[in-house]
This record gives sequence, structure tokens and C-alpha cells, in this order.
Amino acid sequence: MTTVQIQRVNDSWDELCHSVNRILQAGNGDPHHIQLQINDLALWEQYWTEHQVYFSDEYVAIISAGLDTMRSSLMAALFISNDPPEHRPLLQPKSKVYTGKKGRPRADINPTILGLLSQTHRSAARIADLFGAHPQTVTRHLQDAGLKEPGQAPFQTVVDANGQEYTIHTPTRPKMSDVSDEDLDKLIDGILARCPGQRIAAARKRVHGPNHTFGQRLLARKTYTSPGANSIWHHDGNHRLIRWKMLLHIFVDGKTRVVTNIRASNSNRPYVVLMVFLDATLFWGVPKHIRGDHGVENLYTAQWIENYRGVLSNPYIWGRSVHNTRAERMWVETSRSWCDHWYEFFMELEASYGLDHDNSSHIWLLQRLFLAKIDEQARLWADDWNNHKIPLEGKRPESPYNMWIESQLMDGMRGLEHVSPTDPRRVDPFAAIPNMGVNSDILTLLEQRHRGLTPEVLAHLDDRRGNAPLPQNFPAESLAYVPCEPPNCPLTPEEVDVLDRTIATSPGMGDESDSGRRVLWIHALQTLNAILAHRQA
Repeated sequence: MTTVQIQRVNDSWDELCHSVNRILQAGNGDPHHIQLQINDLALWEQYWTEHQVYFSDEYVAIISAGLDTMRSSLMAALFISNDPPEHRPLLQPKSKVYTGKKGRPRADINPTILGLLSQTHRSAARIADLFGAHPQTVTRHLQDAGLKEPGQAPFQTVVDANGQEYTIHTPTRPKMSDVSDEDLDKLIDGILARCPGQRIAAARKRVHGPNHTFGQRLLARKTYTSPGANSIWHHDGNHRLIRWKMLLHIFVDGKTRVVTNIRASNSNRPYVVLMVFLDATLFWGVPKHIRGDHGVENLYTAQWIENYRGVLSNPYIWGRSVHNTRAERMWVETSRSWCDHWYEFFMELEASYGLDHDNSSHIWLLQRLFLAKIDEQARLWADDWNNHKIPLEGKRPESPYNMWIESQLMDGMRGLEHVSPTDPRRVDPFAAIPNMGVNSDILTLLEQRHRGLTPEVLAHLDDRRGNAPLPQNFPAESLAYVPCEPPNCPLTPEEVDVLDRTIATSPGMGDESDSGRRVLWIHALQTLNAILAHRQA
């Protein structure tokens, strides 16, 4: 066996060790990914059996012991989650109460848990599925607890004017529609488009192409799993509006898809992302793990969560964006709902209404007019998203907020230690957390990679401490840097007051339509140009 072949064996062993360690640290008890790693381990062991004769007995013993340790650790990880709940699940199966009477024992359901579930607008049938009870049993408990009013009796006895009693039936189903067949045909005809079948077949052939010889290729997709709500949060930044120095930062719960926070800002600094995360902890609690990409803006968040949870639990998981789909998928929804509209509106201002994205004064004015509106729209969208029902494979549609509550009850409570607004770790993380800041190794790496941008990079990181420890498992070799700095104000405080008073009287002020926003921009830009021209004169 040549030296090159021996080196290949050693390299493959190092890759196997790294892969197993990564699965054990970030697997979160995921049997699918762990089983794939066990299969890879078996293949490598078969490969090793064929080539171990070329190595010394001592080296073979070391590799064999390592393989046994990996195999036992992976088998144990199949059945033991590395993220157990802090408290046992509150939603226990219904208890039985023996009354001493004939028949089956009476089912008893905790009224506190029942009241919490009823606040999520669940029907009795859906609550019954959680407890393994009959819907009528749940309805009776809801009525006994005063959480639901009894409905109208379907059969009622009525006494007429002659004193004769008779029974009438009141149906509980919704009232039948009074739309006639002709009107219904007109409504449907306005929705459906009439198209010949040949055109549909031709269009399908253009889109899908001819059939493959051996049929379509099946895609093997990995199944996303998470032990429970607040087990892992995903976060990411969106650069859809970065042309005008605006960004979006989002945090999403992996189990339930709850958007814990989304904010629009004009900076991509690490401190900004950290404050977005800390604002989310005020209501949703602190997650056990956070997953993000290799961006510089994620450094402070990684250091904060490692200080809070401890580095041994691997609280921050660095990875590629393809493994961060819970957050990446949200950008499809934001773009479809409102972000694309702002992009098209700003492009229209550039094309027809004097906006110059290379002019820092224009960018400052644009952000002063619309950044707060974008941030408010982002938060309103998050509230709508968390309370709307989404389709689930093999389950009934459910809202992320309801899934979050259900997971805390059924999967065990996690991360409910909310950070208070006065917590020193939130008010001033750099003073409350030891060695909070950027490591000198990171600054050196940035200097080597961005030699021409070193001053901007140093300013982007907010802090130049050299004694700060690197976050656990930080992949310094794949560090990404996307600068975005807020523009400087071109006006003095007195001139800003003049601008604000003038804008307040604009016809477009308070008008949220595109036409009103265009009028507001035109009026504000004219005022800004007049102030700058008066200064030069």
C-alpha cells in the first residue's frame, strides 16, 4: 500500500470522526439522521477490514476501539434525546375516577389544561384527540368548568294557542344557501377558465418535458425533527432591500414554525441581531439551541447563548443555509406577502421620482420615511403568520401558535425562563457577560480576507476586544461578511425639525396607499433639496 493510499485512509477516518461528532452534538435525538450515520459507519468498517492488514497492530487496535465507541454512542443516541424537557409534559392522558357505581369509571380531565387548550380555539373533537377521549366527554367537561355554553336542544316541546303540545326539530347545521342554480353557474363560470384539452396537454408538455425512459427520479428528502417547542430556533437575515441599506432579521421556532421575532433595520452589525434575539426572549423564552449560518452578524448571538446555556451543550449550531430551511422558507412568505411590494415601490421611485440609491442623503430620507413602516408591517405579518392555519402532512391544519402551546404541554416544557427587560444580560451584555466581544483571531482573519475593507470591518463589529473567546465550534474558515451601515444624517438637528414639520403637512402623510407614499416622497425630497441648497447659498 502506497503512502498516498495510507494518507487517504487517515483522511477518511478524520472525516468519519468529525461527522459522528457533529451528529451526536446536533442530532437532537433524530433517529433518521443517526441511522444514516450508522450506515456510513458500517460501510467504513467494511472498507477498513479490507485494508487493516497494511497497518500496525497498535494502530488497528486504536481504530477498532474507536469504531466500537462510535457504534455504541450512535445506538444510544437513537433512543436518548440530548435535549430532554425541563419539566414532564403537563398534558397527561385522562385519569379514571372510580365512583363505586356500576359501569366504566368516569374519565377526569384537568380543567386548567382544558381551559388553556380552549383558548386556542380548538374544537372539542380536536381536544379529544389529544386526551384520547370522546368529544362528548370533552364537551361535558367544558360545560362543567364554565368554558362552554350548552347549545340549543335539537328537539323542543311547544304549546300552541289551543293548548296542544307538539315537538319541533331545530337543525344544528348551518343554514342552506339561497343562491339559485343559475347564479351559482355564473359564479363558477367567472372563476373557471375554459380552455381546450389540447392546449392544456401542450402546455404541460412544454413545462414538464417528455417522459423519462425510466420514469421520473424520486427525491429522497430528509425529515425535519425537533424534540419540542423552544428546543431549537433558526435565524437568518434577508437582503431583499439591501440596495437601500435595509435588512430583515428573523428568528423561527423549529418545531412549530412560530416566528418569535422579525425586525427591519438599517444595520447588519452583530449587536443588532443580538437585540432582535433578546427581544424575542421577552415573550417566548430562551431556546435550548440556535442554528444560524456563518455570518459575522451572528457572533454576538452565539456568544450570548453559549454563556447562558454553557458551551458543553452546544447551544449554537453553525451550518449552511441549506440546513436552515425553517428560517429560509419564511423569506418566501415575506416576499410574497409584502416585501416584494416594497422592492417594486422603491424601484419605481428610482425610475420616475428622483431616488438615487448611491446618494446617502436620499437613502437617509428614504429610511426616515419608510423604515418604521416596514418594521411595523413585518411585525404585523408575524402576528398573522403565527395565528393562521398551515397544512401539515398526515395531520389537520393548525396554527403555529397553537402548535407551540400544544408542544409545551405534550412534549414537555423547554426554555420558558423568560429574560426580563431589566436583566443585565439584556440591558448591557458587554458589561454583564465576561469576555463578550469579538476574538482577535476573527479580526485577523477578516483583515486577511478583506484587506481593503479593514476599517469598515472593524467598525462593523462594534468592539475591538482581543481577549474574547471564540464561540464553540465556530467555523472561522467559512466566515461571511455582508456590510450594511446606516447612512449619516445630512442635516443639523434644527434642519431635521424643519423637515419633520414640513412632512407633517404633506398631503401624503398618513396615506398608506402607493399613491400617498409617492406624494410623501416627492414632498420630502423637494424639502430636503431646498434645505441643502439654502445651506450652500
